Amino acid sequence: MPQVEKANEIWLESIERMNEKTILAYIPHEIDEKIEALPNDYYFILANIVRHESITLQNIIESTCLSEDIIRNSLRTCIDLELVEKNHNSYSLSLLKQHVVYTTLKRMNFIYG
Repeated sequence: MPQVEKANEIWLESIERMNEKTILAYIPHEIDEKIEALPNDYYFILANIVRHESITLQNIIESTCLSEDIIRNSLRTCIDLELVEKNHNSYSLSLLKQHVVYTTLKRMNFIYG
C-alpha cells in the first residue's frame, strides 16, 4: 500500500487549481538540463540502479569497476539532484525523476528497451 499512497501524493502534487473550472496538471519534461550535464560515469551508475531497481554501494562497485570515491561522489550528486534516493543501505531512482532518467539513459544508449 505505501506505493499507492506515494503515487497519490505525486499526482496530487502535480496538479494545481487555476480557478473554479480549470485544473492544471504538470507533465514532466523529457529533458532535464541537470541530468544532461552529468559525466559519463554517472550514467553508468544510474543505468546500474535502473537495471537492479534497488542496489547497494558494494554491488555498484562490483558491477561498474569504478572507484568507490567516484561512485560515492556520483551518488551524492544524484541524491542532491533528487534523481536517486537512499533507503537504508540501497539506492533507487526517485519516483518523480524516473521518467527523465529512463528517457535520458535510453537516448544515450546506456539502457535498452
